[in-house]
Amino acid sequence: MNHSRYWAPFFFPALFLLPLPREIHPYIDPGTGSLVLQAALGALVAVLVAVKMFWNQIMAFFRRLSHTGRKHREHEESGD
Repeated sequence: MNHSRYWAPFFFPALFLLPLPREIHPYIDPGTGSLVLQAALGALVAVLVAVKMFWNQIMAFFRRLSHTGRKHREHEESGD
C-alpha cells in the first residue's frame, strides 16, 4: 500500500508556507476604505437590480406558497 498519496495533499501546501516571514506588518492605505465602500455599494446595487428584474417571479413564488398552504389547511379542516 502506498501511503504517500495520503500525506502528499498536506505536505506540498506546507512547502509553500515555509518561505513566509514570521512577522507580518499590515498596512492599509487611504484608498482601501473607498475600495471597500465601492464594493459594498456595488453589491447592494447588484442585489437591488436582481430583485427588480425578478420581482414578478419572486411574488408568483410566494403566491403559490401561500395558495398551496391555504389549500392544505382547508383540506385538513374539512376532515377529508
